[in-house]
Amino acid sequence: IDDLSQRLKNTKVGCYVGGFVVNHLLYADDLCLICPSVKSLQKLVRICEMFGNENDIVYNAGKTCCMYFPSAGLPLQSPLPSVKLYNIQLKYVDSFVYL
Repeated sequence: IDDLSQRLKNTKVGCYVGGFVVNHLLYADDLCLICPSVKSLQKLVRICEMFGNENDIVYNAGKTCCMYFPSAGLPLQSPLPSVKLYNIQLKYVDSFVYL
């Protein structure tokens, strides 16, 4: 899993905090991707898919979800953009308990 973390960091895609890219939280086998756009999120999801294929890891698309936080002052995008894992569209949720 450390290899996946490094691959995600190396993309330089994500949110920047103090000059550092923050694009995922990883604890044991739980992963949370953090991105400023759907395009960047889909890129990170593809990296996870490739890593899974190379390491016999299958992510559960049924337990995977997305949250959308619109920029301050902007309306909620409708419909919400599609994000896919294994070509399965992921659902959007309003809240999620991580771990």
